[in-house]
Amino acid sequence: MDGTDIMVIKAEMKRLKAENERLNAMVVHLLEKKVVDLCVRASVIEKMKQEAEMPTFSPQGADDDS
Repeated sequence: MDGTDIMVIKAEMKRLKAENERLNAMVVHLLEKKVVDLCVRASVIEKMKQEAEMPTFSPQGADDDS
């Protein structure tokens, strides 16, 4: 292995490292989006559960057919 081979290998390692960092950043971004999406869904589900548990009141006489 001569100096040219070593330079080619170092250049390829540098390129692969940059590509790896770019892909890692993309994965982090996608995971952050998914976490936000799941938090929003959990919030909506919690709100729906709270609304379903709330007692409903009707005005007096509203259900009287007489």
